[in-house]
Amino acid sequence: MKKLFKLGFKNVLRNKRRSMLTLLIITLGITFLFILKGIINGLQKEIVENLTKAEVGEIQITKEGYFEALPGNAEDYLFEYSDEIIKEIQSVPEVEALSGRLLFGGLINHQKNQITTPFFATAIEPEGEANVCPRLKDYIDKDKGFFLDSSKEKSGTRSAVKEAEITDAVIDESENYGDLDSISDPQNLNIVQDEYHQILIGSYMLKGFSNGGGEAKLEDELILMTKDINGFQRSLSARLTGVLEARNPMADKTIIYMTLKTAQDFLSAQNMVTQIVISVKDSDKRYEIADKLSEKLKKYNLTAQPWDNINKFFVNIMGLQNMFYKIITGVISLFVIAAIIITSLMTVAERTKEIGALMAIGYKRKHIIFLFLSESGFIGLGGGLMGVLFGLLLVLLLGHIGVPFQIPGTEREFLVRPVSTLPFTFFAFALGIASAVIGSLFPAKSASKLSPLEAMAHV
Repeated sequence: MKKLFKLGFKNVLRNKRRSMLTLLIITLGITFLFILKGIINGLQKEIVENLTKAEVGEIQITKEGYFEALPGNAEDYLFEYSDEIIKEIQSVPEVEALSGRLLFGGLINHQKNQITTPFFATAIEPEGEANVCPRLKDYIDKDKGFFLDSSKEKSGTRSAVKEAEITDAVIDESENYGDLDSISDPQNLNIVQDEYHQILIGSYMLKGFSNGGGEAKLEDELILMTKDINGFQRSLSARLTGVLEARNPMADKTIIYMTLKTAQDFLSAQNMVTQIVISVKDSDKRYEIADKLSEKLKKYNLTAQPWDNINKFFVNIMGLQNMFYKIITGVISLFVIAAIIITSLMTVAERTKEIGALMAIGYKRKHIIFLFLSESGFIGLGGGLMGVLFGLLLVLLLGHIGVPFQIPGTEREFLVRPVSTLPFTFFAFALGIASAVIGSLFPAKSASKLSPLEAMAHV
């Protein structure tokens, strides 16, 4: 076998043109797969980072059944944000930071242009949120306001308003519901003027508010209207202090952010939250950490869920991306194998007499097969190595530069930085060798079936 290895290596060097052609095919295929996988890895990393570092956190603690409930029933799943619960969470050493949130819905009115639209609010602790979801601040451009600041909040006396007194705020009930085109003048809100509250809205909501004849700007007055936990209508005067350039165009039309303390007072839900968002030291252990937290908080009727259990939609998207990549990998592999089959058959045709001579001096059919497989193996080894090398260099270069990417329906571009992983590097290298060997199986068998006398007589 050692002699066959040497002979196979010499045959690769003897027919340099055909060997280089096969080598090039394998190299290009592996390089293409490497870059594509790097981009997919970078895109999925960006998706996960945005979800865990800007929106949902790595783990969320809620009441049992919260994620199965309708958004309008969120107030039924409030629980006390007590020091006792916080200590229980912090007793798990893998927990890095935590922050409370209160989610609720209602109507928001832009006073200057008198446009009213539904909203879904996420009330947060600005300082705690900065530790759990640090990327959220990055959604606000410097020229479009600032992030929430608890020290700037100033409470006033809000009034309970009867529902009949705000019926002038007409809401669009057409198929375009939520498009921010309902214009009216809410009356009898009785808002005191010595309070100051901050509201962050999405860029699409800002555009909708500007459709009323005047441009919506920072520090414009906004009126929030909703029912508190006791069923009373409540109204709150707030100022537009920042515009979020979110990457979800549908949520961007309705989502607003405000401070947790203000929302708790607004809803008469002092010290109550809907969820506690957590960041952990090692995200790969999130399921194990969530199980520990659920066990500790079971006595409070609370449960912990990792981010990928909460956001199945994005998990499915990433699964779909991986499936398409596997299909592309299969197609590229078939292309490489087909090219190797063609070049190997040409090699067999050119070396028929040589094959007959080898068989005449005692080489068996298995030796002929092994000879051709070893030749293809050497070419596959070289092609896989070069493909991985070029792929790594290009992925590193693109990772440094970044690939501009824009989610359909949004205006903001972000950079995807391709990344490679060690397991995929080994897979790509092995794929180059395997494709070459598999591609040479049929030609090798064809060569081994030649009759020695016929092969020797071949001119």
